[in-house]
Amino acid sequence: MGVDLNKDPTFFDRADAHIRQANEHCADTGRGKVSASLMYGCARFQAWNAATWAKDVEDMKARRDETVRYFVEQYQAMLEENLDDYIGNFAQYMQQEDPPKPTSTILERYAAGERSFASGDFGDQTHDLAGATLDDADFSGCLIVADFRGASLQRVSFRNANVKTCDFTGADLQDASFEGAAIDGARFDGASLSGASFTGASDQGHIYAPNELPDRCDHGHMPDT
Repeated sequence: MGVDLNKDPTFFDRADAHIRQANEHCADTGRGKVSASLMYGCARFQAWNAATWAKDVEDMKARRDETVRYFVEQYQAMLEENLDDYIGNFAQYMQQEDPPKPTSTILERYAAGERSFASGDFGDQTHDLAGATLDDADFSGCLIVADFRGASLQRVSFRNANVKTCDFTGADLQDASFEGAAIDGARFDGASLSGASFTGASDQGHIYAPNELPDRCDHGHMPDT
């Protein structure tokens, strides 16, 4: 379908505006339903458009089939043009993005006022808790796999918990307790560990002594050889 932009320079601006509105509806409605509404709205507008051309109702009746053929042909030409464009540029237009991480139920429960998650099993997924505020939460005895990067975890208890491979990079762990916890593979790079306790925590066979802290410049404490 050829468009003379000299005669209609805002053609694609208007088309893009319709597409943006359709995309906004897709945020809370299925694409199929949005598509059906969009086609119906277009058909309704074109019926009104055809009525404005007609001298009277008899003229509109006489031109009905001609009008249908015109719009069907125009739509088919536009659809074929855009299908061919997507076929020719499929890899560019349909780049697969990483799916968003699911919202952690931990955040929802914390926001509702819950603070005790003791002995819970949160190993079903990698919980995205980066940047979260979970001060005073109790994860003692839990199994948890989580991204805690930059999180505020002041006074949080991970006593006897399994936090293997969790990422605490840059987290605020002031006065947090990891006593007796399994911290194999956990990262503490740049974390604030003021007042934190790791007494009895285990990492690759190493048992932490009182006042001993993990290496915050590496992936974890390496056992003594």
